[in-house]
Amino acid sequence: MIFQRYEDLKTYTKKYPAVVILTLAIVIVQLSTYFFGVGPTDFETARKFGAIQSNDYSQEEWFRLATYLFVQIGGTMHLLANVACLVTWGPPLERILGSAKFTFVYFATGLVGGLFILIFSNNVIAAGASGSIFGIIGLYVGLIIQRNKIIDSESKSYIWGAFIINIIYTFLVPNVSIAAHLGGLCGGLFLSFILRPKTYQLLRKSNLNDRLFKIIIVTTVWFFVISLPKFLPNYPVLNKIEGKLEAMVFVDINEYIDVFNDKPIMRDLNPKINKSKFIADIDNLISHYSGSTLSLSLEGKEYIQNNIKEFSHQIEESRDFVRTKAIEVDVKKINKDVMPYLTTVTKFNGQVIYIEEFDYGESRVTYAILEDNKIVEDKSEYNYFTVIMFGTADNIYEKDYITFYGLPIGRYASENTLGGQTNSQMFLGSLMEKR
Repeated sequence: MIFQRYEDLKTYTKKYPAVVILTLAIVIVQLSTYFFGVGPTDFETARKFGAIQSNDYSQEEWFRLATYLFVQIGGTMHLLANVACLVTWGPPLERILGSAKFTFVYFATGLVGGLFILIFSNNVIAAGASGSIFGIIGLYVGLIIQRNKIIDSESKSYIWGAFIINIIYTFLVPNVSIAAHLGGLCGGLFLSFILRPKTYQLLRKSNLNDRLFKIIIVTTVWFFVISLPKFLPNYPVLNKIEGKLEAMVFVDINEYIDVFNDKPIMRDLNPKINKSKFIADIDNLISHYSGSTLSLSLEGKEYIQNNIKEFSHQIEESRDFVRTKAIEVDVKKINKDVMPYLTTVTKFNGQVIYIEEFDYGESRVTYAILEDNKIVEDKSEYNYFTVIMFGTADNIYEKDYITFYGLPIGRYASENTLGGQTNSQMFLGSLMEKR
């Protein structure tokens, strides 16, 4: 069976240098996200180290089609799973194709997976070697389809079993990039009909001599030492420099305000804000807190993109604008059908029953659950609202009565402490104020 390994570590590194170097690169990048960031599960850190974002077709971001393969955004378990697959599935294919062709397969299939993310995914940030892993599996499957004699019958059963399990895993497990997996798989199948395996005579030869292997290792380490700081815009020294520059800049807020019908209209105070990333962050938080049952509608995304100033900062002029614009609506109507209100900033009164703040990348996020208790026909009627807001809720605590301004997202059900279901309307918040 081609997947059985009998080599010691020294022999393994000599025979499969591409697998070893790619594995080391993945581990180095993963550890670096903790030393120079807050870990790969933080989307902002993942982006700094090369994660790819769907719908971002700008030419200066194309390098991410390669770098996203080295950041395992799912954290330690994601890292261990992908490394295990690479060191198990990689060596036979490197031996069959040779180190150069194997490295080409890794990047080419990963690139196809990245293109699938850009084209077929919607507002997600993705990273991981899974696209290339599926590319390797796809190439094995292609060799079986071609009845290549290098793949023995026992290995065929192993490959088909792993293929089926991984396909099931792709579609059943949440937070998995289906696009990357299928893209890599298609790329591997395609390459299996183009790349020719080595002959049996060449298979018996060692792939690399000691001197060349040492040169490759030194070159790889040098590359990461020299190039890694380029991915670290939050590096402490750069932070201090940036802070000094910002302190020297005086901004006249009146330059950013237009007047239409005697009402202030805020321009975007931060023209450099990555709107696609902001929307992706919102969508990820909505999906997380709703148990993957809610996501931003196309109408909501378009509205946020065109009116991002209402959600991305909380200066007083922006608050005044939101207060003026917000419409008070009947909660029952929103709960019955949210569609007419997906582009309407609404306001309502309620009591805070839970609130927390946390750092999300470079932003501060407030998450809260509000309760609206009304007496209707001598009966208490409770409506619950889940709020996600980029910014801080100044001096607002549990049991406070507040006025809330925000954009309706949709209704979802969550399990309550009694084991039943509680229906809640989710909002993207603009502002919360004590009554």
